[in-house]
Amino acid sequence: MTADELTLLKDIVRSREEEISAHKKSVSEKEAEIKALRQELKETRAKLEEKIERLSTLISVGSSINSTLDLDQLLTYLMACATKVMKAKDSSLMLLDERTNELVFKIALGEKGSQVQEFRLRMGQGIAGQVALTGEPIIVSDAAKDTRFEGSIDAKTGFETKSIMCVPIKLREKVVGVIEVLNAGYSGPLTEEDLDIFSAFASAAGVALQNARLFSAIQHSLEHICDLLNLGALMTDEAGELVMINSIARKLMGFSDAQEVTIGDIGGLKSDKNIASLLQTAFDRSQSLKEEVALGDAGAKRIELNITPVIDPKGMKIGTVAVVGAA
Repeated sequence: MTADELTLLKDIVRSREEEISAHKKSVSEKEAEIKALRQELKETRAKLEEKIERLSTLISVGSSINSTLDLDQLLTYLMACATKVMKAKDSSLMLLDERTNELVFKIALGEKGSQVQEFRLRMGQGIAGQVALTGEPIIVSDAAKDTRFEGSIDAKTGFETKSIMCVPIKLREKVVGVIEVLNAGYSGPLTEEDLDIFSAFASAAGVALQNARLFSAIQHSLEHICDLLNLGALMTDEAGELVMINSIARKLMGFSDAQEVTIGDIGGLKSDKNIASLLQTAFDRSQSLKEEVALGDAGAKRIELNITPVIDPKGMKIGTVAVVGAA
């Protein structure tokens, strides 16, 4: 092989080596791009799954609002869901005591939940007090550096508040309380999206409070009017559970004043028509019923029931009322 041929061969080999090197570099770059895309896809999927979980939880909370009028049970469930969704250490719901103009703890969840129940906050005191005063939400990423932060509760309980998200609970644009989560969002700083989600929980709490107050007002009015007219009255909630029965209805149905009466007891009465079923039928059909029912083995005692479904201002059924009289 001549020197020229050897040089040519070396040039060809060098060229091939350069091509192979360039190809390897291109492959490495593509592998890096694919790896980055996979990571981005993984993160995007995780965020989407988190959003789906949050929305599913909100839907569950919304359904619960119309399934029970047990306010303590409902608000505890709501705050437990909010704590989970916001990935928080502690959470609380405070209501405004209009007599003293102070915020009092209604629900407090977390490690120090039982210890904070005794505390009250004045309007404007601390982050919660500021939110109640202004009606505007507040996000605090570093509580120790925020002059609005009230540290007395931490000092007495031993809890260390790092971050706070607090939003108002409103009824007809009037602030009636606040909800807050502490040390939330361990995967990163709190965002406006977090605030939007948490505000939805505050809205749900407002609806729950409104329903409970409306139902309570209806219950007391019905009981008072029926007592004045010497009529029996009973009331069930959306779940069909008995929430009120006055003394006259008890007497007509054969229950003592001391007896704890349930819808099961009413449904178990010996009668020609099942009264619990009549209540449920009126609720399901969204229509009033007037029924005469014979009680006892021989049907010697007869009562008249006027049953009406209770519908809130938004058109949602929240229970039934029945006026009971002797037939």
